[in-house]
Amino acid sequence: MVDFQKRQTSFGPPVHERLTEEEAAEIFSEVTLVRKYSFEEFYQMEFENR
Repeated sequence: MVDFQKRQTSFGPPVHERLTEEEAAEIFSEVTLVRKYSFEEFYQMEFENR
């Protein structure tokens, strides 16, 4: 999954529609986090079924 940092950035959806990395990890807690990449304006998380 890819989402934007939960703060104002140069592009992306409104801040109130974004998730923090912690919120996303909690929502997807039923699957295993394989990789996470954090960048200034967005982040990417890769999951797989347990």
